[in-house]
Amino acid sequence: MRRGDDPEYTDNERDKLWLGEYRRAKFTSPHTYPAYNRSGAMVFIKTVPLHSKESQEYDIWRMLDSPKARLHPDNHTVPVREVLYFNPNFALVGVEPEPTDARLFVVMDRFDKVTPLDGPISDPGYPFIHTIEDLCNFFLQIAQAVRYMHDLGIAHQDIMNKNLLIDRANSADRCYVIDFQLSLYFPKPWITPPKVLIDADAPEAFRPKKPYDPFPVDVYGVGTLLHNMISAYRYAGWTSLTELDNIAKSMLQDAPEQRPTIHAVEDYLRDLIRSSNRALESSAVVYR
Repeated sequence: MRRGDDPEYTDNERDKLWLGEYRRAKFTSPHTYPAYNRSGAMVFIKTVPLHSKESQEYDIWRMLDSPKARLHPDNHTVPVREVLYFNPNFALVGVEPEPTDARLFVVMDRFDKVTPLDGPISDPGYPFIHTIEDLCNFFLQIAQAVRYMHDLGIAHQDIMNKNLLIDRANSADRCYVIDFQLSLYFPKPWITPPKVLIDADAPEAFRPKKPYDPFPVDVYGVGTLLHNMISAYRYAGWTSLTELDNIAKSMLQDAPEQRPTIHAVEDYLRDLIRSSNRALESSAVVYR
């Protein structure tokens, strides 16, 4: 991986492109960098500690990117294209090397961020969403992704727009989940939900010294994202958002036990899409 030469760009244009992607990567993660592969296509590289005592990121990512896991249609983990191992030799500068020095460079394809583009108030700025059905399908993909992880015993712990990507190369936009630095894995089966005490963006995580179930935190994260996007589209003049707003509010309950499970959220969105399709079919006029 290198910045290298690309006949398609002048040096100045290439540097501007790389700098823009560098800033974009820093917004995503301080450990993510843009690069070019051997064919000149832009990719992203994330550095991941190999033997970290503070994060399960590498083990969880490896589990979700296994050949078997990749075959599952509800696995929305961003695909890993290559993993490069790096063990710096700090002994050259008189520092005793540690096992935690070893790092991985995880290479991923470049996909679009789930962040709004600048534009008029009438356009919230998400180029992959044009209708309410698009909005429902987008969140159905997120619900599928989180439910798949929960079924495996993985709590992501950091679901937000900067940790989601969109692949718009195909006719059907596909959402991907990234950044497992805060994720936790609890091998199933377990009789009672696990309890943790770490930083997370949910009300229960701010209660001092009171362990909480990490799985409703993901539901809260999806609900926050849904609520914010609904607000943007309502401000842009969209109507008929009540049913989506209802599920978002239920996901944002302060008490985690009052939130729906991600399985219930997925079912609700599927039913909403089906009822919308049936309504369109029943109102269609057939000309002969």
